[in-house]
Amino acid sequence: MANKNKTILLFVVFVIVTFLLIKSPQTSSLPQKIALNLSRLPLKLVGLSLIPFESAVNFNRILGEATLLKKENQQLKLYLMQLQEAAAQNSRLRELLGFKQSSPFALVIARVISFDASNIRRSLVIDKGRNYKIRIGNPVITSDGMVGVVAEVGNSASRILLISDTDFSIAAKVKRSNAIGIISGSLEGVCKLKYLDLDDDIQRGDEIISSGENSRFPAGIPIGTVTDISKEQSGLTVFAVVKPKVRLSALEEVLVIINY
Repeated sequence: MANKNKTILLFVVFVIVTFLLIKSPQTSSLPQKIALNLSRLPLKLVGLSLIPFESAVNFNRILGEATLLKKENQQLKLYLMQLQEAAAQNSRLRELLGFKQSSPFALVIARVISFDASNIRRSLVIDKGRNYKIRIGNPVITSDGMVGVVAEVGNSASRILLISDTDFSIAAKVKRSNAIGIISGSLEGVCKLKYLDLDDDIQRGDEIISSGENSRFPAGIPIGTVTDISKEQSGLTVFAVVKPKVRLSALEEVLVIINY
């Protein structure tokens, strides 16, 4: 209680001294000037105490603005990515549409909706089926070349067996020399042109196309490029490893040949 009274008394004295100093003449004595400066000290201390508070307010405001700008920047990046994907898709569809219009085949454009995730089967699913006159055995291509063949059909979806699958096989030939073999997939996921004669004219870099002989595919569809040539274990025939023309793992749209 005594401390509280002392504090009140000091505050009253401070107010009185300050009032007297303000009312005093301009030609103040040195003690008066010292007293006046001391009386201003609390005000200065109050002013200084406001600086950290203002800095904290400004920091929080700047932090909030930075967070908002970061969020807006992320949204703009996402929007830009969506625009770029839409533009790329439109470009692909225009290319497919142009190919369809200039092709001698009856074609259906389909969108890839899923891939087989297993290491055994190599296939994909498209969003078109019987409703678009798609049937089992229909060839599937892009404007670049061969993709596979329709293996299963539903009313609004179909499963496509890719040329890299072990169950896929059609007659094919070397475009340069007309050497004929059978193109099929393998457990390694690469394509092989098999059953070539030892004296067949084939070399690395040769382009392989569908032969059209006893095949579900029309002749002349690009398949891929020869990357390696080896003898079969029997030593009686030769096979060639073929890199597909189409990047099978990145397909988004395909063309189904429903008539040729």
